[in-house]
Amino acid sequence: MATNTPHLIPQIEVANIEFSPLDYEGPLFVDDGHDEKGDFEVTEEDRAQRAPSHPGAILRDLFLPRTGLTQTDFADKLGVSRRTVSMIVNESRPITVDMANRLSRALGTSAQFWLSLQMNFDLSEANAQKGAQYEHIERLIAA
Repeated sequence: MATNTPHLIPQIEVANIEFSPLDYEGPLFVDDGHDEKGDFEVTEEDRAQRAPSHPGAILRDLFLPRTGLTQTDFADKLGVSRRTVSMIVNESRPITVDMANRLSRALGTSAQFWLSLQMNFDLSEANAQKGAQYEHIERLIAA
C-alpha cells in the first residue's frame, strides 16, 4: 500500500528562472494495482486499455506552467517557432530528436525522456490503428 512520503522534483533552471523543488505531500503513486486506500484494484486489462499521453500533453500540463512563460516566450528560449510549440502542446506534432534535445536542455530532463514518451504514444497509436493487420504477420524466426 502507498505511503504518505514527500517527493522532491529536482531543481531546474529555465530562462534564468530558478524553480525550487516541489514538495508533494500526497500519496505515493505505486503501480501495484491498488489506490492509496487499497480499495481499488487495477487489472492488467485496465492497464492495457489506458493509452499513453502525447508528450505535448505532458509538456503543456506539467512543464510549461512551471516555467511561467507563454508559448511564444518558451519557443523563443528553445530557438523554434511559436507554431512549432503550439502544434506540440496541441498534440498535432510529434517530438523529434531535435526537439527532445532542446526540451531536455531547457527543462532539465533527458532527451530520452521525451523520445520515450513519443515512442510509447506512437506504438499505442499504431497498435490501435493497425493491430489487426499486425496479428496476421507470420513469425519467421523462432523466439
